[in-house]
Amino acid sequence: MVFLPFILISSIINIARGMPVGPDISFPLKSSLVWDQKVKSQLKMLKNFSPQGASRGIVIASPSRHEPDYYFHWVRDAAISYDVALQIYSDSNDGGIRSSLRDFSFDYVYLNQRIQNDSRAMTGLGEPKFYVDGSPYGFRFSDWGRPQNDGPALRAINYVMLYQTVVRENWAERDRLLPLIYDSTYPSNALLKKDLEFVARHWRDTSVDLWEEVRGNHFFTLLVQRKALLMGADLAATLQDPGAAFYYRTEAEKIKVEIESLWNPQAGYIFASRFEGDAGRYRESRLDTAVLFGALAGDYVDGFMAPYDDRVLATLHRLREVFGSIYQINQNSTFGPALGRYPEDVYDGVSTSIGNPWFIGTQAGAEIFYRTYIHLKGVGRININSVNLQFYQSLVKDSAWLHPGMSLCPKDGLFHKITDQLRIEGDKMLARTLYHGGEDGSLSEQMNRYSGYMQGANDLTWSHASYLSAYYWREMSFQR
Repeated sequence: MVFLPFILISSIINIARGMPVGPDISFPLKSSLVWDQKVKSQLKMLKNFSPQGASRGIVIASPSRHEPDYYFHWVRDAAISYDVALQIYSDSNDGGIRSSLRDFSFDYVYLNQRIQNDSRAMTGLGEPKFYVDGSPYGFRFSDWGRPQNDGPALRAINYVMLYQTVVRENWAERDRLLPLIYDSTYPSNALLKKDLEFVARHWRDTSVDLWEEVRGNHFFTLLVQRKALLMGADLAATLQDPGAAFYYRTEAEKIKVEIESLWNPQAGYIFASRFEGDAGRYRESRLDTAVLFGALAGDYVDGFMAPYDDRVLATLHRLREVFGSIYQINQNSTFGPALGRYPEDVYDGVSTSIGNPWFIGTQAGAEIFYRTYIHLKGVGRININSVNLQFYQSLVKDSAWLHPGMSLCPKDGLFHKITDQLRIEGDKMLARTLYHGGEDGSLSEQMNRYSGYMQGANDLTWSHASYLSAYYWREMSFQR
């Protein structure tokens, strides 16, 4: 007798019942639906900032404490979510929200000051995960995939953005806060300086990837490290620290070369990692939505591996093809394909059986469509080449007209067909969230590949942050 996993059995039952999964979604996508989820995601994300019973400044990955237990502060998840929180702060006219986020910013700084200097952290600044009291996970009894060297880089990006916010708005506490973030001494205890020096000296080191599974050199980690160093160099130059600025820029240029090497023209997409040891045996394809996250979180706005980079678009196209074929819920062509982590994934949100689509991957795909739309409308030209050809062909019915060497401008009908479809495809992927998410706006980690019902950690902070980021860029697209 063959025993099926409980999750698979329940999924089959749900399909047999024909149970509805979400609201009736039609296109064009109603702005009221998108807005409603934005409001709910904002509330739910911020609820996970400094939750009751946790140290101030903690960002829990999820309220879930059992199967799975995600009630921890991950440096990466916290930094990505705080980046979105700063955007909320800048955009909001709500005095209560702004005051709350301002207070949280101080708590976040003081928490990271503790974390960065905790001698119990097994891998120092590369320590990835902390208990809600701020102590490093594993120092008591358990080991974990470490180091994860994306954390210091993402945290450094946070600090630069916070520094700029404090100066721009002339916070009354600036004289107390700014010296905690940066000074020109070396070695330094200033938060940003400490992380930048770590990144500059350790970016060559192998580390564990953002899925906390394999050691190697990773596109996501390298790209956010490059962005952190370039942003740090800009700030260092402004603060009359030219030696540091030169050093950070020099190392960032070296990282760029390493990132370039992960593009594989034969496969037609960016490899997510260069593995150490035999990790590649169960990630044979090297195809991973981590590349999309890298393009989004690591965008320095200089065009290099940006969300609209041809190589990133080619990777997105391949991800949509592969996940479109392996997930049963993607057979519904009304929506864009839901994206998982990587095709060989077996993590089901609690244990190992079979992988599923993730909200963050699907929403990252939507955001890349919106940001590509904004970029192309801004430059007023689409240059078709062998790298991006299949991506653009997938957007229009008369794709036979497209060929390498073609250059489209706003006077060409195909230019508008392509750009219009970019926003439509973004909406179709965002519709996945609206359809499979909870009526109360809840977003888990995953959606079941068969039934579409949510599973894994409930109200994953990153899921809400990812939606809010995609929502922001969708709104920006309507300003073009």
